[in-house]
Amino acid sequence: CTLAATASGQSAQTPGYCGTTHWVGVWAADPSGALGSGGNNQTVRIIITPHIDGSVLRVHITNRNSPRPLVLTKASIAQRQTGAAIIGGTSQPLTFNGQAGVTVAVGTEVVSDPVSISFAPFQDLAVSVYTAGATGPATGHLVAREHSFATAPGAGDHTGDTSGAAFAIENTMSVYVDAADAMEPPDVGAVVAFGDSITDGYESGVGGGGEEPGGIDLNHRYPDYLAARLLIAPGGLHVSVVNAGISGNRLLSDGSQVASGAAGLTRLTTDVLGVPGVTDVIIDEGINDIALLASAQQMESGLAQAVAKLHAAGIHVLVGTLTPAGTGL
Repeated sequence: CTLAATASGQSAQTPGYCGTTHWVGVWAADPSGALGSGGNNQTVRIIITPHIDGSVLRVHITNRNSPRPLVLTKASIAQRQTGAAIIGGTSQPLTFNGQAGVTVAVGTEVVSDPVSISFAPFQDLAVSVYTAGATGPATGHLVAREHSFATAPGAGDHTGDTSGAAFAIENTMSVYVDAADAMEPPDVGAVVAFGDSITDGYESGVGGGGEEPGGIDLNHRYPDYLAARLLIAPGGLHVSVVNAGISGNRLLSDGSQVASGAAGLTRLTTDVLGVPGVTDVIIDEGINDIALLASAQQMESGLAQAVAKLHAAGIHVLVGTLTPAGTGL
């Protein structure tokens, strides 16, 4: 079949890329670790924001970092109205091999069956996940820069609620839901932005006082700006930009089990090569390795390994220049 043009003007062959339609990654929040104590007879509502439009979606549920199997009882997806509220009449159940519930083994993920739901670029969708039993620490993404919502433990199933009234708990983490794919025409591909906090969008508070709240929910990460520019680019370039940044991530070594995820060289397999329709990757990573005194030679070798692995898969790679940094890393 005819090779599809990538965002860089190169051509690439990726699995499932030829035909009338194919799956393309449209959103991600890659696991940074096992977060908190998890839920118990509780519903969480995670907000995801695809960068391109679509009408058929599937959702990835992850248990990559948790110490016990995740028993998911029920899940749904809807167009988000505001806060935890959804637009009436848009909620659709998510199923897994035709079943409402699924058990996700330790260290794995599952993908939902396709569901029909229309969305525009940058339109928020709400994925609601109900777990009837105690889950233990939940695999998640610590720095989501987007509010998510949860009911109180013991509150039961609220996946179908249109109102957000039951979702009294707010945080800026994303748990269970780590990716979404849309069915797209064959000329649509995905650019993966891969890196650390620069890509993830973390903003330090004034004087180093924790996370800056001002940009939360505003899609102000650099991959968001890139996606918005590509949508209006001359020539009608239509690509998805998938954010594969994890704050604190390092290229050469694993980070904290809570915050910063596996080494970049390790997670290339899952978080880049595992993205459907990927054609191009932007790598901007290494500042946290340097903070731990990695040498220039080590960094050059690690980046060369990353590029070689991606090139072997037929993916075009752009390597970004590290931004200036102080001594307070």
